[in-house]
Amino acid sequence: MGKRFHWTFAVVLAGTVAGCLAKVPAAAPFPAAPAVARNLMVGFKAGSPPKLLQAGRTALTQTKTLFMGDPVGFYQLPTAASVRAVETALRLQPDVSWVQPDSVQRPSAWPNDPDLWLQWALGATYLDPDPLWQRNIDASHVRVAVLDTGVDPYHPEFAGRLLLGLNALTGRTDSEDTDGHGTHVAGIIGAAGNNGIGVAGVCWQCQLLSVKVLDKQGGDDEEALEGIVYAVNNGAQVINMSFNSEATSLSSAYQRAIAYAVSRNVVVVAAAGNDGGAVTQPANTPGLLAVAATTQANTLAVYSNRGPQVGIAAPGDAILSTLPDDEYGSDTGTSMAAPFVSGAAAILRAEHPSWTAPRIIDALESATDPVVSLSDPTLRIGRLDLSKLP
Repeated sequence: MGKRFHWTFAVVLAGTVAGCLAKVPAAAPFPAAPAVARNLMVGFKAGSPPKLLQAGRTALTQTKTLFMGDPVGFYQLPTAASVRAVETALRLQPDVSWVQPDSVQRPSAWPNDPDLWLQWALGATYLDPDPLWQRNIDASHVRVAVLDTGVDPYHPEFAGRLLLGLNALTGRTDSEDTDGHGTHVAGIIGAAGNNGIGVAGVCWQCQLLSVKVLDKQGGDDEEALEGIVYAVNNGAQVINMSFNSEATSLSSAYQRAIAYAVSRNVVVVAAAGNDGGAVTQPANTPGLLAVAATTQANTLAVYSNRGPQVGIAAPGDAILSTLPDDEYGSDTGTSMAAPFVSGAAAILRAEHPSWTAPRIIDALESATDPVVSLSDPTLRIGRLDLSKLP
C-alpha cells in the first residue's frame, strides 16, 4: 500500500459537503437575449397599401408585405440610420397606423435551473459560460471519469449519463458515493442544465464514469493508480482527480500513469491541494493540468496550493453542486476548482476531436482571465474563462 491521500476541501473556510447550503449572491443577472432592430414593421391604415417609404432623407427598403386585417410592411433601414429617428418620422405620416422594430430575439442558452442564481462562479464576470453554451456543442459522446468517493447514481442531475465503474477499494463495480464529495465534484462537471431542477454543470451532456478510489478516510496510491488505468482503458477522454497527498516530491508511479493516459490521448485534471503551499502529488505530475482555486474577488485563494506546476485556476469558494439523496450543497477547495476545468476539457474534446491531450491543455491555459495573487505576485496563471474556449 502506498501513502494515504485525501480529498481536497478547505475545512476552515467552508462547511463539509454535508453542511448547509450557502446562500451566495448572484454574480450578475441572467444574460439578456440581445435584440437586433435594424428592421421596422409598419402598419398601414385601411385602404393604404404598403409602399416605398422615406423618413426625411432616409429611404427604406421594403422586404415583405403581410395582410393581417390591415396591411403590414416590413422595411430594412440603412446601416447609418437612427432607428428611433426613423420611427418618429414614420409615425407622422398620415397613412401609417403604427411602427414597431422588427426585433430578432436571439435566445440565450442560459438554462432554467432554479438554483443557478446561487452558482456565482457561472456569472458573466467569472467563468461566463453563456457564449459557450450558445454554441450547442454536442458532448454526449465524451466520457469524463470522476476518480473520487463515488457518485450517487440516482441523482436526477445525472439521469441516463452516469456509468458506475470500478470500486478500487473493493475490486468490484459498486462505485456509489458513501461520502458526498464525489457527487459534488461530478455535479460541477456535468449536472444537467435546463432541466428545471437544481443546478447546472459545465458540460450538460457528457457521460460521467464513476471510479471510486476514496472512502471517508481517504485512499492509497494503489487505488488511485488503478483508477487512472481503469479510466483510460474504459473509454475516459478526461479524468478528474480532486484528491492529493502531503508529498511534494515527484512520484515515478504517477509519472508512469499520467504518461500512459496522455499516450492514449486522455486529458488528466487534478486539484492542486489546499495547504497554501507547494503543489502535492498527484497534481505535481508532469503531463496533467493542475488547478488552483480562486475567490469571488478573482484572487488566488489563500488555502490554494501554488507553484510552477499549476497551469490554470478556477473558482473554488462556496461552490454549489449536487449531493447524494437528490440534495444540493456548497463546499470550498481546489476539489471544486478542478471539475470546472474538467468540464471545459470535455467540451473542447467534443469540439475538436482530433486534438491531442497536450493541445487541449494548452487551449485551456490560454482561455483565461488574469488572477491577482494574494501572497505570490510572481504567480503567472489565469482563471478559466469559458467564453474564450476555441
